[in-house]
Parts: sequence; C-alpha cells; structure tokens
Amino acid sequence: YGGEMKDVLTAVQVVTKEGELLWLTAEQMRLGYRTSAVMEEGYAVTAAEFQLAEGDVETIKGRMADLVARRRE
Repeated sequence: YGGEMKDVLTAVQVVTKEGELLWLTAEQMRLGYRTSAVMEEGYAVTAAEFQLAEGDVETIKGRMADLVARRRE
C-alpha cells in the first residue's frame, strides 16, 4: 500500500519474558514481512515512537479512506 511501518518507526519499548523493560531501535526490531524481534523473542510492546511527515489533512483522510476500502475488497 505504498509504505511500511519500518519506514516511520524509530523506537519501541518492550517488556521481555523476564519482565525487563527495554527500548529498542527500529534496527534492533529486525522488522520484516510478518516478522520482528517482538515475535522472535516473545516481547510485549508497551510503547512506540514514530517519525511522521506533515501533510494536508484532507489528502491524508482521502488516502486513509482509500486504503480501508482496498483492504475490505
């Protein structure tokens, strides 16, 4: 659909199986198609940081509506 989470994700806070709270960079997340460090290590995500770009509100709403319609199809 023209973009991926890895393109805007900068960091993720996770809880490990041992209960340790960690911040991981996007690179440390090892993001791939339907895979990540979260799945591989059994982490639970508690927070995420994103780097987004400014845009026109109406254009963004239109794009979101288009994506929702395409997913429903």
